[in-house]
Amino acid sequence: MFYNAHQQQRLAFILTARTLGFSIKDMTNIFYETDQNNQACSLVRDIIENRLADVEQQFLKTQALIKVMKQAIGKWQQVIKTKE
Repeated sequence: MFYNAHQQQRLAFILTARTLGFSIKDMTNIFYETDQNNQACSLVRDIIENRLADVEQQFLKTQALIKVMKQAIGKWQQVIKTKE
């Protein structure tokens, strides 16, 4: 397929947006704004800020889970040593 410059820019944006966790709805809203000749910078910034907050929260939960799992392994190893 052949894409014009505008289509190539959109495809590049979509690929970047996907890596940042943007939803299809997010991208649709961004494209709607740009198609109306509006700047979407503040919308993009807001989406990134919200995604960052979500990812940070998920990261903290993952760290807590890692701690619990390591404690469980430590307790299990103590039980095994006690039985030997």
